[in-house]
Amino acid sequence: MPLVFTYGTLKQGQRNHFILRYSSYYGLATLAFKARMFDVGFPVLMSSRSILKVEGEVYIVDAATLRRLDSLESNGRMYKRRQKRLPDGRRVWVYIGMNGFWEPRKYGKPVLPDEDGTVRWRAQ
Repeated sequence: MPLVFTYGTLKQGQRNHFILRYSSYYGLATLAFKARMFDVGFPVLMSSRSILKVEGEVYIVDAATLRRLDSLESNGRMYKRRQKRLPDGRRVWVYIGMNGFWEPRKYGKPVLPDEDGTVRWRAQ
């Protein structure tokens, strides 16, 4: 079963978490990305040259849930689902914003790292 790294509205207590209601919580993880994050009412993780540590939740999902997530994230249009490795070596899917979609929109407000250098998106 696939693993999905969530860093925004799919996390526990957020508005889209209901999509993961039949999924199992795998754990909290911090992953390093060559990225930056913007808040446009929800977080957008965009490719960049700088390394960014992002905290998120990991879920074990079935194929139907992965399709629902692809639909929510407009996979291939707004976001691109890509694989990363967790610290334990397992592969995890993560949705990264597509420059071609987000650049013309001039992004939103930057999400800055906390004191420990980790980005933790919080709904405003």
